[in-house]
Order: sequence, then C-alpha cells, then structure tokens
Amino acid sequence: MSVRILTISLLLFVVSTGLQAQKRSKATFYDQQGNEVQRLDDAHTFVVFKGYGKKRKVKTGCESTYLKDSTLVRYQEFEKGKPLGHSFTYDPEKGITVRGNMQDAGKVGNWYTTDSQSNIIKVDIFDNQGKAVVSTDLAASGNTIYRATDLPAQFPGGNAAWGNHLKKTLRYPLEAMKNGIAGVVTVEFYTAKDGSIMDIFVISSPHPMLSMEAARVVRLGGKWEPAIRNNQHVNGMHELTINFNVRSNNSRDGIFPIPRTPYPELRGN
Repeated sequence: MSVRILTISLLLFVVSTGLQAQKRSKATFYDQQGNEVQRLDDAHTFVVFKGYGKKRKVKTGCESTYLKDSTLVRYQEFEKGKPLGHSFTYDPEKGITVRGNMQDAGKVGNWYTTDSQSNIIKVDIFDNQGKAVVSTDLAASGNTIYRATDLPAQFPGGNAAWGNHLKKTLRYPLEAMKNGIAGVVTVEFYTAKDGSIMDIFVISSPHPMLSMEAARVVRLGGKWEPAIRNNQHVNGMHELTINFNVRSNNSRDGIFPIPRTPYPELRGN
C-alpha cells in the first residue's frame, strides 16, 4: 500500500526591506579514488551542499552525496561546520541503509538499519557521549518495523484532524521567516504496535530550523492508530510532508524549492 503523503501550506505574508540571505548550492565531483575532478563525466560521485545565510567560513545547511547515476548514498545536516542533525548512508550493493542523528559527540540516540525490502531490521542505541549502549536485532525478536503494511497507521480522526493539529501547533521559525527560508520538509516516523511514535527522522529539508519544527509537531501529535499487517498490529514506517511557504513583497513562493530526490530505501510499494 502506498504511503499517504499529507501536505499543508502556511501562507505567511512578511513585510521585509529585502531578502536577508541567499541560498548557496555547490556541486563537487570526485573520481573513484576520491580525487576531485572537474566534470560529471569523469566522476564516480558528486556532492551537493545547500547552505543558507550570508557567506561564512563555516557551513550551515545540508550536504548530499550521489553516485553518478544520481542515486543518493549519503545525507548530512551541518550547523556552523559541525555535523548536527539527521545523517543517512546507503549501500547500493547490499541494499542496506543506516540512519540516525549526530551531535557534537558523534552518533546519538537510535540508529536504524534498513534491509533491501525497506524494513527496519536492526537498531543501535548511542548515549549522549556517542558511546554505543545496545544493539538489537529487530527481525530476530519479531519486532521488525515494516514499510509495507496492509493498513498504514492513521492519525486519529483522519486527514482533517491532522490538518487541524498542524494549524494549531506549527510555528514558523522566526529566523527562517526573516531570511525567507521556505520549502518542503519530508518526515519519516515509526509507530509502535500500540500506535505510539518510536522515532522521527527528517529525510529531506531546506534547512535544519525547519527540520526541527516539523519533527516537533509530529511528536506532539501523540499516538496514532497502529499499522496492520496480516490482521495484527505491527510496528510501521510512515512518511509525510510539511510545506513551509513564505510570501513577501520581495520574494516569490517556494523561493528555496527542494528537489524531490528519491531515496532508494523510501520508494513506495
């Protein structure tokens, strides 16, 4: 069953004396040995960095690494030169993905391994100092988190109730609003057999500030009606989008659009 995509737009009218920041995107090409090359034709991978704010010595934004065929193999958010926030890697030969969150100490919280069928089969937990605490084989324990289910988890009351929840709880980050940062945030989250939210990841975003707000409102939604597979409640994997849209007299809607790059492990069934 295809994952239902939920979208809501915030139309904010901002009076501004001018756009205070510019989006900066840079692509760098590398050969198979990791040496920088000048042309895509000579490259094995290429890296795209999307930064925001005035030009600065340290990067703040999102960095994506692609194979030459445009398969995304790595994604990392940065804040002032440090890898902070969501991190994602994909091994196309094994069909395995690993994702989690980074902080100053390194890996923190839950890090998930996904198999070639897009089901989460393993979780590794790290403490706030970046030390590995426990590793759990979800498949062996009967707690696989499934992407494909007979009935996906539903927000209590359906789409209309979810829309009302966003209207009441979503707050456009002031700094992002002032700088004209806008676009679509794609959120993936996991629900347990009782409908509670186990974890939330932002898998595509124009800026970490919008990522944090999108994750916050999903967390505040509380329990969902659990996913069903083979007439049983199961752990489920779900995806939705939130559109942050700034309008001003000096900018147009979606001034920082996000390309909907397919993540290999996130293709719907």
